[in-house]
Amino acid sequence: MQGRKRRGNWVDRRTQPKKKKEEDGADEEELIYDTAIVKENKLLEQYYKTQFEGLISEAEFATLLATMREPLPITFRISPTKLRSSVLRNMFCSPDWLKKLSAACVYLVTPQEAEKQEKEGVHTKEEPTGLTEEEIKSLTIKCWDFYPGKVLFELALSRHQLKRSEGAMHRIHKFVQSCTDAGLINRQEVVSMLPPLILDVKPGMKVLDMCAAPGSKTSQLLEKCFGDYTQHHDLRSEVTKTGIVVANDSDFSRAFMLTHQLQRFDTASLLVLNHDGQNFPTLYRSKNETAGAGYDARYLFDRVLCDVPCSSDAAIRKIPMKWKEWGTGKAFGLHPLQLKLLCRALQLTKVGGKVCYSTCSMNPIEDEAVVNAVFEIYGEAIELVDVAETLKGFKYRKGLGHWHVMAENKTHDGFTEFKNFAEVPKELHGKVRETMFCADFKALVEKRNIERCVRVMPHDQNTGGFFMAIFRKVAELGSKKGAEEEKARPEVAVAPKKAEEEKKAPAPEKPVVAVQKKFRVGQFERVEERDPETEYIRVFFGLEGFPMHLLYTINGNMKTVILVTEAVNEFLELVAKQQEQKPKGKEKESITNMGVKCFERCKSQYKGSACLFRIQQAGAKYLLPYMKKRVVKCNMETIKMVLTRNYVGIAEIPDEVAKKAIMELSIGAFLLYVEVEDPDNPGKIATEPLAAHRSDEKINVLANKEEVISFRLRHFL
Repeated sequence: MQGRKRRGNWVDRRTQPKKKKEEDGADEEELIYDTAIVKENKLLEQYYKTQFEGLISEAEFATLLATMREPLPITFRISPTKLRSSVLRNMFCSPDWLKKLSAACVYLVTPQEAEKQEKEGVHTKEEPTGLTEEEIKSLTIKCWDFYPGKVLFELALSRHQLKRSEGAMHRIHKFVQSCTDAGLINRQEVVSMLPPLILDVKPGMKVLDMCAAPGSKTSQLLEKCFGDYTQHHDLRSEVTKTGIVVANDSDFSRAFMLTHQLQRFDTASLLVLNHDGQNFPTLYRSKNETAGAGYDARYLFDRVLCDVPCSSDAAIRKIPMKWKEWGTGKAFGLHPLQLKLLCRALQLTKVGGKVCYSTCSMNPIEDEAVVNAVFEIYGEAIELVDVAETLKGFKYRKGLGHWHVMAENKTHDGFTEFKNFAEVPKELHGKVRETMFCADFKALVEKRNIERCVRVMPHDQNTGGFFMAIFRKVAELGSKKGAEEEKARPEVAVAPKKAEEEKKAPAPEKPVVAVQKKFRVGQFERVEERDPETEYIRVFFGLEGFPMHLLYTINGNMKTVILVTEAVNEFLELVAKQQEQKPKGKEKESITNMGVKCFERCKSQYKGSACLFRIQQAGAKYLLPYMKKRVVKCNMETIKMVLTRNYVGIAEIPDEVAKKAIMELSIGAFLLYVEVEDPDNPGKIATEPLAAHRSDEKINVLANKEEVISFRLRHFL
């Protein structure tokens, strides 16, 4: 087995910025709970006591504050994007889950580690009988039933407790961490999982995550868009032809963090961008694709997730420093950006499509005020969607029908409240904006249905706080003010001749995208189908009918070959054409990462080997349907053998048919595959490949530690 360490990214590392500690990312799972912080802030208490006056009682407000001072429990979600991942769900649903988990830790030790530990005299197996009755009774796990598929679980432990524990809890920590690295589970707050759930993403949709880092919500969008294992990894299915998830973040370092988080999903349908969300570009399809009058050549999305930067005080249980830092300044400062991001999200959405606006802030200035402001801009072109049915079984509060605009008073402790923008002093106009006020709260409730917004309070179900609103775009957007002026304008008769001329006038031309055999987008370059090395890959591995135009390289170097889907390829062609039209030197290389690694050039050739490239495990499932050479079917016993040893002698292989087939192969990379029953689809047989290499007398697996652990847990448990 090749003991290759998982690389965080395959983009040129010279362009990668140094990692910096995230101080304000409320969705960042690596924040450490600091027990030394004093969890008191009189201004925060006074502010929210005023905002929630009449909505919650004094006693309930005290419960809210007490809950906000407590650390969050650990929550995680089983990912359905890998075959047989449901075996983990079944394990956690079992009354004996802790014993089964403890026993499963044996599969977390790779052959390399086992060999090293054996040399050092260290036991390689976890002791499954090392649990005391007290440990078993004290550790409880909860399945959240409101989330579809029974895949969302909660441990009655804080992250701080789990990391600094021993015995059974140490095994849990090790198991959860290993499964996270292998892409089998996603550690994420319960409230953070709500926006992708209520956005109602369907398979095959075009989805944009505008402010995606660190990527936990993006992972859910991938699950919703490509959850079916078979369709997801079939380049010929309609799901992969049309479906795409574009993950964007304006911060360069956070965009790279996205790559690290999302590479575990091994999907060719993902594109990671680094662009200002409020200025996200509009792309246009080719004019020659226009299908009659009314065709919209703009590239628009079916769903957009707009999880905006915020003051994050609703995430105070995870970011206790907020107790010390809290003030209204950050909410006031972010409100204009939040409104711009929401407006751009709606502009990029198809008519009939949906946008989810969300924050981890309790402040109505960042929540309901932004919702009201966007209605003032777009009026009846948008509407709020009722998500009560989707969140059935989960407790939440309705959107606020009234809020107070208050700023800290520098002359005394407390706040100054402004009833309307006219009361705001000129020196505060750069801080307190007109869009933070609502001129008609009654209309906001009765006509705009502000109560359809979702507010999650931490004390209701022992979670973090959150705010969400789902918008449906019901018509093309236009300024509300402009629309009212148009209605008031008197009608003017148009002369028949002029009307005929208008009918004959040609429509303005949109940019034309020419299909190119080879083109470049930033550092990514599409391969030429007739390139000698591309042709070598096709012939050596017997790729029949494989869409070679979906293969890309970094800077034209065939060291790593990346595979994308038709939907991603279309997006790249549009970006390339747009960049061509910009002045030289003004093109922004916004694409950070994309697709999945499929082939990698061999660093050194084995004696007598004609193999120039080896198969990457991440892309093996996409290649299997097309490979007519160097493919060997085997039984599970053979798979177990090759996954538990560094090298396996060909003569030792228990499957005689597979042994004969491997003996007939020349030295080089090949695919082993096994047929298994899909537990989620009884009676349906699925195939799962394993990238391997044959030398003179031995074979070994071409997979990294995380890929090996994923395969072993899903098939050996």
